[in-house]
Amino acid sequence: MRPALLLALFASLAVAQDDTQKLHKLFDDAYKAIAHADPEASTMFGIPGGNDRWTDWSPEGLAAEKKMLEGFKTSLAAIHRDRLKPADQLNYDVLGRYADAHLEQR
Repeated sequence: MRPALLLALFASLAVAQDDTQKLHKLFDDAYKAIAHADPEASTMFGIPGGNDRWTDWSPEGLAAEKKMLEGFKTSLAAIHRDRLKPADQLNYDVLGRYADAHLEQR
C-alpha cells in the first residue's frame, strides 16, 4: 500500500513541477516577445537590442501584437493555476491581466 501512495505523491509533484516549469518558460518567452514588440520601453528599461527600432503601429504590427497576447492567454490556459505556488499564482494572474488589458486597448 505504501509504495502506491508514494508513487501517487511523486506523480502529483511531477505534474505540479511541470506546470511551474511551463509557467516560467512562458515568462521567459513573454519577456523576450514584449521587449521585441516595444523597443522604446525596452530601451528605457535598459534591455539591449531595441534601440535601433520603433514600435510597429502598422495594421500588420498590431495584428502581430494581438496574436502574441492571445498566445499568452492560450499558454496560460494550458497551465493548471491551482497546482502553482502562491507567488506563481500571482505572477500567472499578472501576465493574464497584462494580456487582457492590452487586448482591450486594441
